[in-house]
Amino acid sequence: MAVCADDGSGKKHVSNNRDDVAALIINFFSLLHSFLSKNA
Repeated sequence: MAVCADDGSGKKHVSNNRDDVAALIINFFSLLHSFLSKNA
């Protein structure tokens, strides 16, 4: 039981980190896009 619980929280933690990274990348590219649009 304890091992299953650890696996569950571990997977959740990894998934949350992946979402954070995806959001960071999306924010970065939208920032980059608006910067390039202003200069173009």
